[in-house]
Order: sequence, then C-alpha cells, then structure tokens
Amino acid sequence: MNIRAISFAAIALLVLMAAPPRLDAAWMSYVDGEPVRKEFMRNVRTLFEQEDFAELERMANTFRAEKTRSAEGMPVLSDFYLGMETDALTAKKVEDEQGFVNMLAILRSWSQAYPGSITQRVAEANVLLSYAWFARGGGYANTVTDDGWDLFKERAGQARVLLEQGPGADGVDCPHRHMLLLLAGRAEGWDTRKYEAAFRKAVAFDPSYYPIYLEKTVNILPRWGGGDGEWQRFAVEATKLTPKEEGMTAYTYVLLGAQAYSEWTYFEEAGVSWPKMKQGYRDLERNFPNSEWNLNRFALHAVMANDKATVRELFERIGDRPVLAIWETRENYETCRRLSQAGKDMPWRYKGRPAQAQPGPVIRPLPALAKYITLLAGLVTVPGTVALVLLVGLIW
Repeated sequence: MNIRAISFAAIALLVLMAAPPRLDAAWMSYVDGEPVRKEFMRNVRTLFEQEDFAELERMANTFRAEKTRSAEGMPVLSDFYLGMETDALTAKKVEDEQGFVNMLAILRSWSQAYPGSITQRVAEANVLLSYAWFARGGGYANTVTDDGWDLFKERAGQARVLLEQGPGADGVDCPHRHMLLLLAGRAEGWDTRKYEAAFRKAVAFDPSYYPIYLEKTVNILPRWGGGDGEWQRFAVEATKLTPKEEGMTAYTYVLLGAQAYSEWTYFEEAGVSWPKMKQGYRDLERNFPNSEWNLNRFALHAVMANDKATVRELFERIGDRPVLAIWETRENYETCRRLSQAGKDMPWRYKGRPAQAQPGPVIRPLPALAKYITLLAGLVTVPGTVALVLLVGLIW
C-alpha cells in the first residue's frame, strides 16, 4: 500500500462523506427500527444544515404524495420533520438556545427561497413548538418561571398562527400540519370541544397518519387531565377511524404511546387487552411483513402477557438474531427463549406480577435503546458506507 493510494482513499472518503444524501421513498421501505430511523433523521438534518431546500422539498412532496411508511409501518413524514431538529452528531433533539436560533435562521432562508411552501411552514411551526417547550422546561407547572410561561405561550401561539394558515400556496396540505395543530392546542390548553373538532378534521384529512392518534393519546392521559380509562377507550375508538385494512393496528400504537409515558406496565391491571394488541401486531405484519423491529417488539409484549404459544412461535422466527435494542441485552432474550422452550412462565405473569420463582432478569416493558451512537456510526450513511468500503479495499 503506497502513500499515493492512501491519499486517494482519504480524499475519496472526505468527498463522499460531504455529499448530501439522497433519500428516496424506495430506500425508506427498508428503514426498520429506532436505530435506523435515527440515522435517517441525521441525514435529513445534514440536508437542513447545508440548506439544500430543493432536496428537502422533493423529499417531503414524495413522502406526502405516496404516503410513504417505513418497514415498521409508521409514516416517514413524521421522522422527516423531526430530523431537522436532530443534532447530526448525537442524533438527539437540539435543546439549547443557540441551536434554536440557528434553526430559525435557516428556516427564514428557506421561506425566502420557497415562499408559500407548506413544508417550510410546518417545519418552522415544529421548531417553534419545541422552542416553546424548551422555555417552559420539563418540570411540573409550579416549577415554571413567569418568563418561562410567557415565552412558552408566545412561541406556541406563533406556531399555531403558522399552522392555521392552512395548505401551501400551491394548495398542497400536510398531515403533519394537522398533528402539530393538535400539539399547539394542547400547549395552549384548548377545551375538549375545540381539540376534538381539530382532531376529527385531522383524521378526515389522513386517517392513517398515526402521529395524529399518538398526539391525542398523550392529550387524554391523566397527567393532561384525561379521565379514568379515557385513553384505553380511545385505543378501541381509534381502530374504527383508521382504514379497514389497518385492522387493530391503531390499538397497538395507542398502547405503545401510553406505555412510553409509563401509563401501564401489565395488561390486566391497566385495563388493556392483550388479544387486541396481539391482533394489532398481526395486522402490522400482514401489511408490513419485513420488520424485524416489530417482530421483536411483538415477542416482548407476548412475554409480558405470558402468552406461551405466541412467544414460542415468535422466538422460533427470531432465532439467533434478536434486535438487542428491544431486549437490552442478549442475556434477557436468551433467558426468555429458554423459558419458552421449557414451556415455563415468562418473567412476567399475566396477573400483573413479576414471576418471582422464575430465574433471569426482569425486563422493562419498553427498554431503552442500546447506545449505538459511536464514531463509526457517523460513517453509516449511504455515501459514507461507500467511502468506507472504498478505503478498506484500497488498504487491503
């Protein structure tokens, strides 16, 4: 390996890594699971920082027109907007004052380049709402300062004004606009009648845009003033609002949304139905059969329900290739797998109590994602992978 070849490889690596990624809808059909979604959002953020507004417009138009959904079944458009406020290095949401100032400056440039763009307006409203919550902070209401409340209301109001302008200059509307309008309504404390009217309008526009249902789920949780059993009843109602071919998918998503806020842990004590959630997973598999993420998440909830037959079936399908971001550790997965093969109870009993007599770790219902962000992960983009292969090939 001579110096000239090494120099060429290094230059090729830098050039390819600098090239903005082109993320087509066809590529998105292979996106599966949280780690890959994070990588997609990082790529969107790169385009945003480079002010490649033409590519961002193209992507959003494609995702809207084709109603693109990832391999696990969620609308890609939601991650597209979230990606703009995701730090390209850490894959975490930007949550510092200068970061918000920088994003709003880029959005102003976008507005000048594409006046009347629905994509730009929704993106700006999205950032303003995040900026509002940043001013408020994540604590209880009695911990928020007067200045925090003033900024929260001001920025949420600015976002609402943008969202209430309706479709873009070309007549194109966006389902994410409707979802964000609900989020603005929650921030401003809309009464039930006003919020419900906005929700019905959102569902009428796009009944399969699941972020709409997830936002309403959060709005009716007890911490936001929801009544006893309200979100559980909504989980059933949501299945009647989505297209018939979706089956019980909405039920499963509502339960996942509530579980992310620690509203339930065990099926029976939470007033939720494992048979309904299981059917939702079956319906997801029928419509999106290639998702390893959904398969593993399905298996985890089957473990929680102590559904031995379903656990055995799913573990046989997963085999020796579990998605460890779901199970947290290989040991967790193998423990449940051994118990299943022996026909024993899982680490949870269906009655809502951990199985004390069973060996092995108790697995949390929604495990935290594995810490997969490393320096090498920064190379795992479409151009980055090509560059890495080229570099290794030349060195070899």
